[in-house]
Amino acid sequence: MEMKQSISNKDARGTAGEKRVAEAIASLGFKVIHVGGAVKFTINGTRFFVADLLPYGKGHSFWVQVKYKAPKRKWGDTGLERSGYDALWQLQEESDLPVALLFTDDLGPGAAPRVYGDWLERLPASKSHSGRAVWNRKDQRWMVYFLVERLRDYREVLSH
Repeated sequence: MEMKQSISNKDARGTAGEKRVAEAIASLGFKVIHVGGAVKFTINGTRFFVADLLPYGKGHSFWVQVKYKAPKRKWGDTGLERSGYDALWQLQEESDLPVALLFTDDLGPGAAPRVYGDWLERLPASKSHSGRAVWNRKDQRWMVYFLVERLRDYREVLSH
């Protein structure tokens, strides 16, 4: 029972983050399609990975992967599972559309939420841990982390 509770809370948090980022992107004049992320199937049953959002407008279309999580305090970084990171690169290559990885978090009571990140091809320069994937003992998975100080505000990222 607790497992189902934590999964639904995680899903609700992810949806809230996707909504927050979609609204931020829309405020810049883009229309945003919520694609829902993870693995999808084509009409013929082929599996593929998609990001969470597909914004378009101003002569551009692009994917956005959203992560709603606070940076780690000790290291000043944030990240995602290595498998998801690798899948985003594959999505960009196969779709021929650029991918932005955007994070959102809350700085605390009364503080405005932040939306920040970068385009996939710029992210390697922001990696922490010397650019290596790191084993996260708590979650039991390989992670890729980025230094928050090297990530950019979404307005700067999406200004092309």
